[in-house]
Amino acid sequence: MSTFPSSIISSNIIYGNIIIFATPMILDWLGDVLLPRYRVIRAKTKHRMFAKVRRKTDEFNRGIGDDYRLDQTVQSYLGILGHCQGYKIEEELKNEVWINKAH
Repeated sequence: MSTFPSSIISSNIIYGNIIIFATPMILDWLGDVLLPRYRVIRAKTKHRMFAKVRRKTDEFNRGIGDDYRLDQTVQSYLGILGHCQGYKIEEELKNEVWINKAH
C-alpha cells in the first residue's frame, strides 16, 4: 500500500479497515461468460443452441435427418453445458428434444 499514489486518496488509510478490490472481472470467452466464481453460457449461444436443436428435430420428424445426427448435436451441446453452470439449460434441452421428437 505504500506505493499507492497518495494523490488519488487524500485521506489517511488505516490498514486493516479498508479492502481495495479490483473491478469485477467478466470475460466473454467462446460462448461462456467467465465471472469471478463461476461460468455461465451466453444468451446468444443458448438461443442459437435451441434453434439448431429445434431445426434438427424438425428435420428428423420430416425424415430428412437421421437419429444419429440429432443425437450428436444434442451430445455436443450437453458437453458444452457440462463446463459451466448449465444444469437447468441441460434439462430444458433434453426436454425440448424429447417432447418434439416423433418417437
